[in-house]
Amino acid sequence: MRYYLSIYLLFLSVLLVNCDTDSLSSSYARPEVRLVVIDEESTLEGASIGDSITLAIALDLKNMDDLYYLGFKISFNDEIFQPREENPYDYNIDGSFFETTGETIYDLNNNGVLDGNEGWDDENGNNEYDGPLDYPVGIINLGDQDGNDSIDYFEGSLGILDPSTNGNVDGAGRVCKFYLVGILTETVFDIDITDAFTYVGGVDQSEDYSSASWDIYTLLVGSPHEPVLFLQEEENSNSEEISIVLKIEDSPKIASFSAKINFDSSILTYLGETSMDFFDEEDYFDSSTELVLDTQTNQGIYYIDYNHNILGEESEEVDLEEEPLSEGWGDIIQLTFKVNDNISETNTTIVLINDLLFPAISGWNSYSDQGGSEYQLDKSYWTIQDSLEINF
Repeated sequence: MRYYLSIYLLFLSVLLVNCDTDSLSSSYARPEVRLVVIDEESTLEGASIGDSITLAIALDLKNMDDLYYLGFKISFNDEIFQPREENPYDYNIDGSFFETTGETIYDLNNNGVLDGNEGWDDENGNNEYDGPLDYPVGIINLGDQDGNDSIDYFEGSLGILDPSTNGNVDGAGRVCKFYLVGILTETVFDIDITDAFTYVGGVDQSEDYSSASWDIYTLLVGSPHEPVLFLQEEENSNSEEISIVLKIEDSPKIASFSAKINFDSSILTYLGETSMDFFDEEDYFDSSTELVLDTQTNQGIYYIDYNHNILGEESEEVDLEEEPLSEGWGDIIQLTFKVNDNISETNTTIVLINDLLFPAISGWNSYSDQGGSEYQLDKSYWTIQDSLEINF
């Protein structure tokens, strides 16, 4: 699966070489599901690793289109956190994602409500005024996945009351808030979308809303890391050659890493690469690299891919104590180029692509339902320095 995903990313990226990245980002907005920390309702300020805390997290949606029902499951390490005894969750929240505006009223006195002498736009043709709904309906259960008499997940089903009357909702918003108590340490909250539906009317009434293409972000809490990813020029004894290194600082544990580096092939000629010390060659497989040259745009495109053995076919035999995930500081890869002859330029820029596809960075959750699962690290918390100017 990892191999085919890498090929897909490579193929799609090549297709997008001649596209305008900003235009792509603005016109193609994939639905997002994200767990976030609610700072103002948590006791994180001033807390240190090992302190007892109250943690408030929220399930947020973004870029949704015509949704009326959502099923989800949030799993966590019950040795670190437990749901708060009183009111461990709340979906009756202001600005709920499932809030509806109701049918338009002809508000003659501007008081915001339908009065007896006023009419309304009967959008669904039921001859009744359907007012706004502030909150969803549904249920949230607390469960014990591993059967050790300790709660380790929330499972919920929330949606719009009577969608044939009140329709779907779209856009962005907060679905629910969850409250836990425990110890501040690095741990993962995993989110899984169990099902979703859109109301279509007619005989079928509703259809599955596939979450296969959604971006779903697992939450990493208590991480002491502030990751940085950047390119740096290295000294080269040959004055006609240039060496750059992709470096990483203060990284959390990484299960897989893919990156893409662009350079101007009319100025530089690629000579070779050297895998550096950050990813141990014995612990990471398929460390495949590929160079693509686009003669029309004079772009050289270099692809990097590292995957830990825990993602391989013999993952059940992997002991993370003996084959640890890479983390912290280090050099990932060194690329060497020759400056082309007979050029007038005195500098060039090498770019570390930072877009929807790259870098693709994942971690590993040892406490998932499956006994371990890969999850996408949220790049919004990373500092990615995406360009390096080379003077010669």
